[in-house]
Amino acid sequence: MTTTEMVAPETSVQLGDLIAVSDPDQGAEWMGKVVGIKHQLEAGAAPTILTIRRPINA
Repeated sequence: MTTTEMVAPETSVQLGDLIAVSDPDQGAEWMGKVVGIKHQLEAGAAPTILTIRRPINA
């Protein structure tokens, strides 16, 4: 299962990193593997969009 998270501009995250995801809409904090990174420019913001593979049992 994969999920997409928008975060503040982030340059230290790399593909394959394991990260903790804390999103109130998804329940308790869980660990996932970064499988996609996209930097986006918007008016007044430059978010980083991470695609994270979430283990099935999480």
